[in-house]
Amino acid sequence: MKHKSHSQTTNTLTLINEKSTKCNSNDKADDALKNSSLNKFVLLQTATTIAQNGQSNQQIRTRIILDSGSQRSFITEKLFKQLKLPIIRRETISLFKFGAAQAQTIETPIANVDLKLIDGQFQRITVNVVPTIVNSIQRVPINTQEFQYLIQSVSLADPLPTKAENSNADILLRNEYYGQFTMPECIKINEQLYLLGSKFGWILSGCISTINKFNNRPVSLFVSSLTTDLGQLSSGFLKQDDNLSPQVDLKEWWSLGQNRLSG
Repeated sequence: MKHKSHSQTTNTLTLINEKSTKCNSNDKADDALKNSSLNKFVLLQTATTIAQNGQSNQQIRTRIILDSGSQRSFITEKLFKQLKLPIIRRETISLFKFGAAQAQTIETPIANVDLKLIDGQFQRITVNVVPTIVNSIQRVPINTQEFQYLIQSVSLADPLPTKAENSNADILLRNEYYGQFTMPECIKINEQLYLLGSKFGWILSGCISTINKFNNRPVSLFVSSLTTDLGQLSSGFLKQDDNLSPQVDLKEWWSLGQNRLSG
């Protein structure tokens, strides 16, 4: 099985830091850009919620990645052991690591885990247990000034970070569950950013561009232990799924909401 891991956040970012520096010693304007990088920050489709052992009711808050390109769902060994989930069976699967020419065959336990929805109910999913889903997810604050009123009026599935941080995800939901947990509502904020309705809350997703100074620090590239082709991986974040319909015009949606409140 070729597995493509979307490792965005939650609003998170960022699998890809694309460095674009134009330097010209004879041009002062270009010199000013020597220490700057044009970055495309990809916001992953993530959510934070409670994962629960359906038998013991033991609970742990965790971060989830919703991956419409995955054929399987995964849980990390760490969370599996913390929740003390019972093994329902074992399965041999093939995984393609990033850059690998051949698949790695591993035997994984399979377990059930319950996820808490925004309405307080729990929904059970079946997952393969693997050592790691993502190595690290880099999250940075997002400038929401232009749509702050909208962000404050909805319940986000994954809170926006207030400072730069590295995080992990312990559950990845496959395509089948992606369709079960996402909703048809989609609010378009701009050409590259939108809010996707889900049973965990609204997911801020898409891509934002900004210029940041890195002070000559190396730009790291996120690599998932379960990824295949980087080109396929990045393209998934830069295009909105055509199935996410109907789209809602932001101004119209907000105007309707204001009219309902005033009425």
